[in-house]
Amino acid sequence: VVFILNQYFKLMGEIIENQGGYLDKFIGDGTMALFGIEEGPKGGSRNAILAASQMNVELKKLNERLIHDLPFPLKMGIGIHSGNVIFGKMGYKHAKNLTAVGDAVNTASRLESLTKEFKCQLIISKYTYELSDYQFNPLEEDSVKIIGRDEMLDVIKIKDTSIVEIIQE
Repeated sequence: VVFILNQYFKLMGEIIENQGGYLDKFIGDGTMALFGIEEGPKGGSRNAILAASQMNVELKKLNERLIHDLPFPLKMGIGIHSGNVIFGKMGYKHAKNLTAVGDAVNTASRLESLTKEFKCQLIISKYTYELSDYQFNPLEEDSVKIIGRDEMLDVIKIKDTSIVEIIQE
């Protein structure tokens, strides 16, 4: 299990970094990444979307390589949201790391959790989608309830990133 997770983390970490993201932390079998630190909100949203698409393509390839090692293929769900965060070195003594906290981080995490319920690979807030200036084909829009928020959040749901064309404006 450790060998497989380390292969997965290496692959996903490289994709995140190659798209200009900052690999914040691994949480169990999950990954938290931050985009837009250097390039701002629009560039960050574009890079996050491209990274998510690449991550799912590479996960399929990893599953093909591990077909004889796993009883079932690995799956992943990704949530992407944009907004203001508090970013800095946080923690205590040797456990201090650069990280981000705030509503945008919590919302992205909640969107990731909803990928299981909606059987999607990717859920992006409509705000982030519009910020990116990308066009998706096909496009599935929805409004979802986010724990801790009173209002519904408009989102874009992607069942399979490999069949979605990302049109760059």
